[in-house]
Parts: sequence; C-alpha cells; structure tokens
Amino acid sequence: MKKSFITAIRRIQGYLTIAVDRKTADKENFATILVLLGTGFVVEMVVLLAGRELMGQFPLGAAVGISAVLFMLAYYFLNRTPVQKYPTLILKGITVLALMGCAFFEVNGSPGTALFLYPILLLLIPPMILDKPWKILVIIWGCTAFAFICCTVWGNPELYNENVLRLLGIGILSSVVTCRLAHQRIQTFQERELTQAAAEHDPLTGLLNRGGGTMLIRSCVEKQEAGAFIILDIDDFKHVNDNYGHQKGDEVLQSVARVLRSSFKAGDIVMRMGGDEFIIYAVGMVDYNVVCRRLEQLVEAIHEVVIDAESGRHVTVSIGCCINDDSYPTYESLYKVADRFLYKTKQKGKDGFSVQRASYG
Repeated sequence: MKKSFITAIRRIQGYLTIAVDRKTADKENFATILVLLGTGFVVEMVVLLAGRELMGQFPLGAAVGISAVLFMLAYYFLNRTPVQKYPTLILKGITVLALMGCAFFEVNGSPGTALFLYPILLLLIPPMILDKPWKILVIIWGCTAFAFICCTVWGNPELYNENVLRLLGIGILSSVVTCRLAHQRIQTFQERELTQAAAEHDPLTGLLNRGGGTMLIRSCVEKQEAGAFIILDIDDFKHVNDNYGHQKGDEVLQSVARVLRSSFKAGDIVMRMGGDEFIIYAVGMVDYNVVCRRLEQLVEAIHEVVIDAESGRHVTVSIGCCINDDSYPTYESLYKVADRFLYKTKQKGKDGFSVQRASYG
C-alpha cells in the first residue's frame, strides 16, 4: 500500500514537472502574447461599444480593459526586445493581470450577478501558456484565491455561496484541462525534438551529420558570425579498415569524435561530414595565433587515440582551416578554401595543419 502510494506521488510529480525546452516555450508563448493582445483589443472594443449603445455610457470595466490592452500593445511595439527575450514571464504577467482585473471589476461592477466572465477566462487563458504544469497551477489558484477575496470583501453576500461554488468548480476544471493540455504539448515537442535530433545526428559518433551541421554553419555565415572553419581528415583511414577491420575503424571514428567534442565549446558546430572527414566551425575563434595553438592541441590530443597497442601506432590527422572574419559570403566559399589548405597539409606529409587567415576575395 505504502509502495503504491509513493509510486502514485512520483507519477503525479513527474506529470506536473515535465520539462520543456526554454527556446520552444518562449517561441510558443511569444505567439500567444500576440494572439491575446489582438483578441483582447477586439473583445474590449466590442464590449465598450455595446455598453455605450445599451446603457448610454461606457462600462468602467471595459474602459479599463481597453486601456490596459492599448498600454500593453504600446509597450510591445516600443520594447520588442524585452518581450522577445522574456515572453514566458511576460505572458504569465498578462495572465495574472487579466484574471485579477476581471475578478475585481466583475465583482464591483456587477454586484447583482454571479461571476460569469472570470470563470470563462480562467478556463481559456491558462491552457494557452506553455510551461511546466505546476507553474501554471500556481497562477490558476493564486488568481482564484484573489477572486475569493474579492467576493468576500466587495461581493454581494446573497451571491457569495454561488460564487464560491463557481470558483471551486471552474478552478478544478481549469486545473485538469490545463495540466492535460500542457503535458500533451510538452510531450509532443519532446518527441519532435528527439526525431529532429535523430535526423540531424550521425548514429555512429553522435555528432551532427552532414545535413544538420551544414545547416547550422550556413546560418552562422548568413548572420555574419565570425569563426574558424576547420576540415579534418583521419590519415590513412582506409589502411585501418583494411588491416584491423571495420569494427576497429568504427572505434577510431568514435574516439576521434570524443576528442573533437571535448576540444571545442558547446556553442561550436562539430559534425561528421562522412567517412573519415569531420568539419568544425569554432564560433568567434578568429585570432590566428589562438587558432594555431588550438589546432596544435587538437593534433596532440588525437595522437592519444591508439590503433594498435602492441605496435604503438596512433591516429594522426590532416587539417585545413580557413579563418572567417565575417567576410566570407557562403558555406561553399569557406569549404573551398579550407579544403585547399587541407590538401596543402597532405602535400607536406600529413599529421598537421595549414591555416588561411586572409579575408574573402
């Protein structure tokens, strides 16, 4: 019984704390902000004009609502960078303000009727947020607690019990719907990321494959992000396969991949081009002396990969490098220069590197 209870608690904990990629969440929540602002503006304008026609005056709640929406729209157009940088946080803020504002003005503006608009917003807005379910639950029940306070302090005593039942019911329903949708959305994004990662990575080495790596380097070049473009070939790799077998060849490739992964920082692009050829784009590494020192260290580190312990034979590589000072216009232009310098290294006897540091053209 105790074990089953602990298992159930862990499942609930896992369900509520399911991880979501921050970049994905920010992208989705930024789009949601735009949708909410646009929808809010239209709805508040309709309520404002309808109230003017029916009651002969503008409803206070609608007037405040349209003012708030106009303020947020103005803030967005004047401060796009902060909104794009912290969209999840801003969306939560908008949600809290909208729900609390609605509860306050509905209780004070319509004391003779039970809560109606607040329950609708509580059911519609929180499920639009992409974040860990427990964080959205905090918003739901925090705003619901505020609505309880509004009903207790300013609400009609005759409607108190009805409002309490509505708040409890809609709070529970919103929690269930929100958790379910958030969990499903996060799972969908996780599966999509895994599928994309599998499609962009080499199954043998775990590095980016030709398609995934080339796409990222192209993006860097288009954004004019300077860096060192490096082509690396394992020397006499065919000899390894022919004399030691393909399994040993695979082990060598995996070992070289591990050295490459540990030799460059997380933001650098490391890919297996195919066969025994690897390409690295070291973002921001443009100083000639720094590049040469890093390549010397890389060559020495790869020497630690042993092919045959008895003979002491180790792996050597030939490297061609082109330093992009953000003047190179395309991936192809970088590859062409680096490949030419790779050929120079092989002409010099392999097991080394050659670096081109001139600007394009």
